[in-house]
Amino acid sequence: MAGCCFVKAMEYSVVYISVLSAVRISHGLTQ
Repeated sequence: MAGCCFVKAMEYSVVYISVLSAVRISHGLTQ
């Protein structure tokens, strides 16, 4: 059970990081 939750947390963190970098890249392009 804990392993499943850990995998979910890893997936969410990966998505969060990719969204964060995409936002950073778009901000860099607009500036």
